[in-house]
Amino acid sequence: MQPLIVMDEGGVILDTLAIYPHMPVPIPFGRSWGRHPLHRYLRPTMASDGARVLWIDDRHQDRQFVVMSGTSTSALQELFAVPYSPVPLAGRARERVLDDYGTRLSSDASGPAAAQQYREAVQALEPHLGDHFPPVRNMVAGRDGSVWLLREERDDDVDLWEVYQYDGTLLMEVRVDFGRYLPSYLAPRIDIHEATLDEIWASTRSALDEVTLHRFSVVSNCESG
Repeated sequence: MQPLIVMDEGGVILDTLAIYPHMPVPIPFGRSWGRHPLHRYLRPTMASDGARVLWIDDRHQDRQFVVMSGTSTSALQELFAVPYSPVPLAGRARERVLDDYGTRLSSDASGPAAAQQYREAVQALEPHLGDHFPPVRNMVAGRDGSVWLLREERDDDVDLWEVYQYDGTLLMEVRVDFGRYLPSYLAPRIDIHEATLDEIWASTRSALDEVTLHRFSVVSNCESG
């Protein structure tokens, strides 16, 4: 478990907004514990104006996840709940998660040592991997009050962002089928820094590790009747 805390400019802790699960997994070859790969990109998210923080609570058993919101002076409270059907983590998708984890943890070694670290990492993760994808991989607090949620990894490798109002109304879906900010299987295709219903500021990363900042316009493909 990790606390979400508020600090002043001098580093003094003023308050604890929430305690959220760290989801650690054991790491072999002397590295203790690390962050679960399925939750690697999901963290409490601060709005660009610094006024509020968002978090996802997906520990419910009734097939819904809850979007929470808080400020520097108030604890996290429920904004809205979203029903969902758990997506199984099986077959090729499960193999890709395990392979990605093993490759990342053995990247500093070479030869037989790398192969051994790869096997140990995969074996350590397997019992802790779970049977389903988490419903949300990443989230962004929009500058205009919108809430952007990156849903589960899809078979077509397209990132599906659902955009909500603060009352839980689903406003639109944004699909991203290009880019990849990090080589990880579950990494978002674009790293969104700021978003509104009209535009997105985001980064992509090239194969040579060059970062490019983009400004995208959000265009609806719906026809008015």
